[in-house]
Amino acid sequence: MKNIFIYVFILLTIAASICSGERITILTPYYGIEENTYFYGKYGVRLEDSAAMKGIYLQSIDTEKYQYNLFLFHTGNINYSNLDGLNFVYDHYFVSSPGKKNVLGAGVNLLRLDLDGRNVPVEMGTLDAFSLDMDTYSFFVRAGRYYTAGNDKLKLTLMPWIGAQVYRIRGQGLADYPGPGKAPFSVDSEEYYCIAGIKLMAEYCHFIQGELKYNITFNDDSYNKLTAMVNFFLSKNIGLSYRFSYQETSVCEDIYHIFGIALVF
Repeated sequence: MKNIFIYVFILLTIAASICSGERITILTPYYGIEENTYFYGKYGVRLEDSAAMKGIYLQSIDTEKYQYNLFLFHTGNINYSNLDGLNFVYDHYFVSSPGKKNVLGAGVNLLRLDLDGRNVPVEMGTLDAFSLDMDTYSFFVRAGRYYTAGNDKLKLTLMPWIGAQVYRIRGQGLADYPGPGKAPFSVDSEEYYCIAGIKLMAEYCHFIQGELKYNITFNDDSYNKLTAMVNFFLSKNIGLSYRFSYQETSVCEDIYHIFGIALVF
């Protein structure tokens, strides 16, 4: 049910933006490699693996009013698991002076993990079986400020921001020990964090675009995320794209390198 409300919110946001103003929309299918390290300390589980990753990225921008971006992705057969995810961010702009604008935004991240392993290595030896169906949700709000500088050839944009996030994990699993047998367990946690980040963008002659983003999520613990993107446009409507991401959470570390073709509308 929670997922339905999230999807409806995203669709309504996209529909409202389509009906307003002039905009640029970029659609990019991606394919690449994901490296995932999953850990569950209670049972000494630490799994490392890599697999092919597929995704599709949609961004719509009205430089005076808003931007939103939506990323859907899937990785199969990684650490005995299938991973399905969704990331959505919406920012609304309030122009304060030439070269500057204030930003209010919100976003949601969903990750679905379906793990089903046999002879799973753990610190104490090997589990005959280990399974886990887990959903991770995070919702955040943020406020920031854009600073823009440059000339006709080179444009630079800097956006520092701060915010707050709620992070929820829900799941059911089963650990099958040699000897003692099967032990069902559940995962149920909810944490509140402060978040802060910075985004740097550069554009050269409308031909090359680069973006570097870093943010930290923290309360008693802290987790880092670093992403980078480069687009090389072959024309006004098509280009080549590369994305990198490194992310830490309470249950995993994740890295991906993905490549795609950017279509501009």
